[in-house]
Amino acid sequence: MPRLLALKDPARNGSIILSPVEDAGLYATFEDMMKKFGEAMQLSSGVTHAEFFVDATGQAYISEVATRFAGGGVPRAIHAAFGVDIIEAWMRVEFRLEPGLNSDPAKYQLAGWLHISPHEDGEIRTVPSAAEYLAAGVVDVTISAIPGKACRHDNPSNWCVLATITAPDTQAFIDRCDNLYATLPVKV
Repeated sequence: MPRLLALKDPARNGSIILSPVEDAGLYATFEDMMKKFGEAMQLSSGVTHAEFFVDATGQAYISEVATRFAGGGVPRAIHAAFGVDIIEAWMRVEFRLEPGLNSDPAKYQLAGWLHISPHEDGEIRTVPSAAEYLAAGVVDVTISAIPGKACRHDNPSNWCVLATITAPDTQAFIDRCDNLYATLPVKV
């Protein structure tokens, strides 16, 4: 899931879940790399979260692997894209049950997540409600920002609002992100 490069402000932080059909080659490359990593590290079960980079020549690299599920808005975006709850699947594996990953790649829906935070440092003054975000087409939202709390806008892990968004295509997704920033900002 690539970071959203099209959004200009550094406070804009999010990503899109890649299509398993359109990006089948990347999925196969990443799966092969993770299988090799798991074998080398003697991992036989559990969950991992990996981050990859692909250079201008198309060469893929693993940049980070953690023995936990992905953070931020990734689990909810995966659920919106595939109908799979990766946290539930992880828990099932921990209890030695089948993970229940019965997702059909053909039913993939473009989804991703967006972190909505202030555009500058300061004390949070206003935060839109979950109902306002849902009414604007967000499919899931987690609000952690609290009025009166100090916020550094350039901290990528200082989650204020995590919005899960679906869209028919990448441009529509980016347009929805821009609309959320314009109409439902977290203000300091």
